[in-house]
Amino acid sequence: TIDAGGRCPFALVADGGEKAALTGLTLRNAGKGGVSAQHRSTRLKLNGVLFEGVGGTRSKGAVYAVGSTLDIRDSRFTGNSAEKGGALWLEKGAFAEVVGSLFSENRAQIGAAVYAYGDVELNITESRFTGNKTLSGGMGGAVAIRSNSTLNGDKLHFQNNHAQGKGGAIYAEESSSQKQCAV
Repeated sequence: TIDAGGRCPFALVADGGEKAALTGLTLRNAGKGGVSAQHRSTRLKLNGVLFEGVGGTRSKGAVYAVGSTLDIRDSRFTGNSAEKGGALWLEKGAFAEVVGSLFSENRAQIGAAVYAYGDVELNITESRFTGNKTLSGGMGGAVAIRSNSTLNGDKLHFQNNHAQGKGGAIYAEESSSQKQCAV
């Protein structure tokens, strides 16, 4: 368990093409965000990781990825917050595969749990989104995808997610698409 006491900008930073794997870790109370992956050749695997109470309204949330590849399995994102994507903030060509994970009680202005912007490919399977909420007019109570980003979803469960603006469960705009999204 890592409890950053709100003082740590990021618990893990991979921005030079590293390959990292975290298994069975609990990360709590990181100030600006939990994990930052910011390079096209960066590969990050999260298996059985709990992110709890990470971030704040001006932070990057539990996981912030720009152009990186994420493989997330059997992980939990609970009570995290950010400006965008309280659990996952994905940008500029990032690729994320999420399987068997729980997103609950996350908060953000847009995409309370997950935010994808700028040619992101997001595949989510057998995962649950419960009690996520956007702030002051925000869109995407659970997931927001924008600007040529793609969401492929299968066996997803959405319950009690709330958007102050549009898209209680999923919000998509600016040529974004939802393919094979079975809920």
